[in-house]
Amino acid sequence: MAVGLLALLAAGCPPTGAVCGAGLDVCDGACVDLRTDKEHCGACGVACDALEVCQDTACQCREGATLCGSACVDLESDAQNCGACGTVCGAAEACDRGACRPVLRCGDASCVGALACEGSACVCPEGRTLCGTVCVDLATDVDHCGGCGVACDDVQACRAGACTYELVAACQDTAQLVGMRASGQVGPPVQLPGPKLQSIAVDRNLLLVGETDGDLQQVATSRLALLGGAVDTGPSPNDILVDPPYVYVVESLQTNSLLVFRREEGGSGGAAVFTLVDQLPLGARTSPQAMAKVGHTLFIPLYGGMGSDDAARAGQKVVRVDVSDPGNLRLEGDISLMGMDLRTFPAETSYPYPYGITVFNGSLYLPLTNLNPTTLKPGGPALLAKVDPASGAVTSVPLDDASCLNAVHAQPVAGHLAVSCQGRVLYSSEDWTVTGVERSAIVLLDAEDHVVDTYPFTCAGGGAACAFPVASRFAVVGSSLYVGDQSRGRVVVLEVQEGRLVEKRGFGGEGGGPLQVCPASSNGGNSVTDIAVVP
Repeated sequence: MAVGLLALLAAGCPPTGAVCGAGLDVCDGACVDLRTDKEHCGACGVACDALEVCQDTACQCREGATLCGSACVDLESDAQNCGACGTVCGAAEACDRGACRPVLRCGDASCVGALACEGSACVCPEGRTLCGTVCVDLATDVDHCGGCGVACDDVQACRAGACTYELVAACQDTAQLVGMRASGQVGPPVQLPGPKLQSIAVDRNLLLVGETDGDLQQVATSRLALLGGAVDTGPSPNDILVDPPYVYVVESLQTNSLLVFRREEGGSGGAAVFTLVDQLPLGARTSPQAMAKVGHTLFIPLYGGMGSDDAARAGQKVVRVDVSDPGNLRLEGDISLMGMDLRTFPAETSYPYPYGITVFNGSLYLPLTNLNPTTLKPGGPALLAKVDPASGAVTSVPLDDASCLNAVHAQPVAGHLAVSCQGRVLYSSEDWTVTGVERSAIVLLDAEDHVVDTYPFTCAGGGAACAFPVASRFAVVGSSLYVGDQSRGRVVVLEVQEGRLVEKRGFGGEGGGPLQVCPASSNGGNSVTDIAVVP
């Protein structure tokens, strides 16, 4: 896969804690991330308060807390700032759900938010539980999640009584996972065996992580804890598609095949058991890239090889695989992309090189990198191939020529189709660090395939904070996009509002800079190789 061009290995913390891996420092004999560690925020020993989190080396109010004066408070429960800063409850009142309410005396106890007193016990409203003297919702309360006193980590949400991150980013070059809130708060990195991470997907309570050593790891979504029970996929697990109880993986380097695993419970330590039930070779040098499922058919774009026309011709098509019986895969045929008008630049050669695939309004859309197989540079403008899944008919959808080259990923969002363009990327011949980028962008199309807006994935002014961003894969939550940076480990947050891309965290400065998710590797770079949404 073309994602993952940086080539340095990641190092983890040894048991002694004396030497730390990329992006970590030693504090009190332990490896910590000064960007996100609440007890060592920006420097060893600098601790944040209870309602604060450490973000980008500075303490700030956690999700659900508000800055009132110089302190972070919970407007839902703070009697001195109830519902709004400066709103003080009376002596016989307490703050409950943002409103001052009378304190109910029940025997020797005082209860907040209770409906009645039965004997010496407070009675909470339906759906709420008495924890100490306060009625809480165990399904959503981050301080009492699933049980009284069960507190979630600062960057976690409480969903259905379980603590969880809302998104997880994979840091390719340092082999780390980072949990996030949809609001933009970032947790500490969690080290995996590595050596690098390539793809991630969520299967109920598990995060499945494809590593470049061929292991498909199991990680608990609640704490990002490695569970064991890894299975072999081959060295390039390029994409993971979860369709319970089955998990599909495409391997794009060694076997060039589709693998199907069946999940069964009963593994040790919270892990599941994944059994390989079938494997379908797709051909030498085909380099399968991604998957989309329509009915009982998987559509898999084949990227092909690089370096020559012959290598390229191994791909440039979409194969159809019947998965009605996942234990007996059947190849149904393929759809060639070679007949498309690629609008190749003058004096250039280009091939489609289908990089991703998604379903939008009943059609398949494939971002095309449109590369010269010899120079590996864009030989034509960024395009989408639009495929009718029933007939196999292919049409071309142009993108924004002035801002977009090298389209790599697409997903529906808020009734539109968003596409990321890596652009023309220049690399150092010594260590594959990015030395320049042209026309990297996020492009937004409407239901009629018209480009309605473009967000340039670039920043002006130079300096380390603006060093050559490269748009790659992204995740969608509601109307928001979380776009990974393949160059410096950042995430840009955009929102679709009335057919326009509005920056929430990015390079334009309107909502603050991009989220620095992945710590820098030894050469200063890192790639957000994939982002998964935890449902």
